[in-house]
Amino acid sequence: MTYVLSDIHGHLRRFRSVLAQIRPGPEDTLYVLGDVIDRHPDGIRILTALMASPFVRMIPGNHEDLMLDALDGPYDLGRREDMRRRAHALALWYANGGEETHRYMGRLGEGERRRIFSYLRSLPLSLDAEAGGIRYRMVHAAPAELAPEGEDERQFALWQRLMPEDPLPPGMTVIFGHTPTLRYQDADPLRIWYGDRRIGIDCGSGFPEIDPVCGRLACLRLEDMKEFYSEM
Repeated sequence: MTYVLSDIHGHLRRFRSVLAQIRPGPEDTLYVLGDVIDRHPDGIRILTALMASPFVRMIPGNHEDLMLDALDGPYDLGRREDMRRRAHALALWYANGGEETHRYMGRLGEGERRRIFSYLRSLPLSLDAEAGGIRYRMVHAAPAELAPEGEDERQFALWQRLMPEDPLPPGMTVIFGHTPTLRYQDADPLRIWYGDRRIGIDCGSGFPEIDPVCGRLACLRLEDMKEFYSEM
C-alpha cells in the first residue's frame, strides 16, 4: 500500500497515533512530504527514525531548509559578513519554531549532525507515484517546474502557497503539504482537502494542542483514498 503524510512538525504522539493505524511494513511505501521538524520538540527523533526506515521515502520541507541554512550553510565565521548571514538565518529559523530543534541538535555528536545534514541535502524536491490508475506528484509546497522564470525553483517548491486555481503539471494529481487545509475549507478539526487535481494534507500537526482550531496529523492511502487522522 502507498501512504502519504506531511508536516509532522515534531509531534511524536500524533506521529505514533498515525503509525499505529496504518502499520506500514516491507511491502508498503510511506511518503513523507517534509516539515518533520520544528514547532514541537521531537522532530529530530522522528527524522532519524524515518531515515532508518526501509519503506520511507521523503522530500524536504521549508523547515528542514531553514535548519540547513542556519547550521550547515557555507559560512566562514571569521568573516563579519558571514557571521551576520548566519545570525539572520538562525533568527529566521527561530521565528518559525526552530529553537527546540536547535537545542536537540546541540546534544548530538558532530558525526550524527553531519549524517542528518547529508541525508537532507540528498533528498529530491518531488516524488512521483501511481496508484489506482492515477499518477501523483508529491511536493512539499508546489511543483518546482511551475516557478516563474527567474525565480529560485527550490524556494518556490518549499515555500509557495498552492492555490485552487494555480496551474499544475499535465496529467498529474499533486499532493502537497505546507499550507494548512483551513486555507481551503472550513473544518474543525482540520481535514484533508480535495481540489481539482490537487490534494492538501497539512492538517495542522504543527498547531499548539490548545488552539482555537484543532490541528492533527493526516495520512492518505492512495489505493483506496482512505484517510487516517491522529489523536488531536
